[in-house]
Amino acid sequence: MNQTIVQVGAAARSSVPRGTRLNDIYEIEEQIAAGGMGEIYRGRLIETGDPVAIKMIKPELADNEAVLALFRKEASALHHLHHDSIVRYYVFTVDRRINRPYLAMEFVEGRALSDILRNRSLSLEEVDNLRRRIAAGLQVAHDKGIIHRDISPDNIILPEEDVKQAKIIDFGIARSTKLGQATVIGDGFAGKYNYVSPEQLGMAGGNVTGRSDMYSFALVLVEALLGKAIDMGGNQAEVIEKRRVVPDLSAVDMRIRPLLEAMLAPKPEDRPPTMTSVVEWELRGTQARQKTKTKLKTGFQTAEEPEPSSKAPLLIGAAAAVAMAAGGGWFFLRGAEPAAPSPSPSVVTAPATPPAAPNPQVAVAPPPLPRAPLDATERAARIAAYVRYYEGGQCFYANAGQVSDRSASVEALSLSEQGIQAFENDFRIVNGFAAQVTPFVVTQAQCGALALMQRLDPEPEPGLATALAQRTVKRGARVQATVAGAGDRTVEALVINEDGSVRNVTPLLRRERGQTVLDARIDDQDRTPATQKLLLTIVTPTRLEALGAATGASPTVLSGVAEEVERSGKAVWLELKAIRFD
Repeated sequence: MNQTIVQVGAAARSSVPRGTRLNDIYEIEEQIAAGGMGEIYRGRLIETGDPVAIKMIKPELADNEAVLALFRKEASALHHLHHDSIVRYYVFTVDRRINRPYLAMEFVEGRALSDILRNRSLSLEEVDNLRRRIAAGLQVAHDKGIIHRDISPDNIILPEEDVKQAKIIDFGIARSTKLGQATVIGDGFAGKYNYVSPEQLGMAGGNVTGRSDMYSFALVLVEALLGKAIDMGGNQAEVIEKRRVVPDLSAVDMRIRPLLEAMLAPKPEDRPPTMTSVVEWELRGTQARQKTKTKLKTGFQTAEEPEPSSKAPLLIGAAAAVAMAAGGGWFFLRGAEPAAPSPSPSVVTAPATPPAAPNPQVAVAPPPLPRAPLDATERAARIAAYVRYYEGGQCFYANAGQVSDRSASVEALSLSEQGIQAFENDFRIVNGFAAQVTPFVVTQAQCGALALMQRLDPEPEPGLATALAQRTVKRGARVQATVAGAGDRTVEALVINEDGSVRNVTPLLRRERGQTVLDARIDDQDRTPATQKLLLTIVTPTRLEALGAATGASPTVLSGVAEEVERSGKAVWLELKAIRFD
């Protein structure tokens, strides 16, 4: 199950002891969860005893300037985001005694909507109240240029199981591109991936705006009414195909069906213009419903109200929050390491009256304690980590080549040129210089290969690399590649074609002078002239059973590889290279 900061159980491993006081304002009580880059604690306001949730960067990253800059940006944006349906953020500052930046926010107890829906559906009245409350909160966020991008039943909390108190959590996160943690099952998508909008999959230009949240929220409302989710999953082709049309809502109550159909339009411009339109939809009375529906349709056509894009300055997305945690947003801890869940896990939500922050105007951390400047080696390592954990969306992958403290060569693969441009801009802003980026726009069908890299997130290994003799080759010419540094480990290779099919070219590899070499045509089985392919090299202690000896395998072989690696715990190294044909 996808774990978030709201899953509370026995104490997890803690780097901040119980009783630690932060700026003599908050006191740590217990750690709730820990992930790749952050830790979540339950604390209390010392003066009043009111509970708070404390988010911290892990100690080894406390002086990472790139992480701190992004944390400040997140805190600054969310500090101004006030609505009763959104978990409140109080203070972002640094405790100078332990030199740890932290974010204090309200702590709430309640159950996730997903937990409630396992036992019962919601009544139409409950769904109507939920629709108005959550949509109003999302509109406030969208007005600030913040897109949630992960609306699902897991991220809506109902204190006392009351929809009128519903809260949105994990707001404004740097959504992880590591698709493996509790989001992919077998050959298909499951969990939260069931709720993504078409544009999050690269459709409709891949421009994620507030209407993306609207699409996801509609799927949540349908699930709440029916007591079960619409099947929007499957393999990659099926996931995309299901989003080309409005899903079947024949089982949904007619009094709300027209609104949900509008919210689930495949094209963002055909959905209601803003969340305010969703709030104002009139549920009662046939005449009122028809009048509102006509009004909404007019809004679809004119689209007079501008919406913030996912690349807006305050969006906690590509530039505003690099996905530094292996399981998800670097503070919201997708795939975190919470302790074993209690029989009835509590969920963070606010007390009836949220504790007032001692200084609610604090939104930017004061400078941390003086420390020695980073040397060139440390800075280069930070830059390489920035590339590795960059949040570029569902179909994005960046691979750092040569990196120094003032230069970096990066191969960036994305579904769109805009995604690559966003990476270049974000890199320059955070690191202070422009990277030498080699761009490569993949096909929709090739996104599965990028998802595999995000899912397995291979650790870099000095001396182990795949080198292409040429990135662009003539059609019909031989592709030459060398894998160095593998030692006596097994090297395997796959070619991912434009249509997403996968070819195992391991039989074409040969050992030569301590290296593994590919020197062969890889477009000789194409029915149409090849224009681009991806070469995936895999280094493992032993051969992967998922690959077998098949040629021309379907895209599902990639998920099979991921499952075998995760199941076996093998130490696997992968590298993805793009090849053009002209």
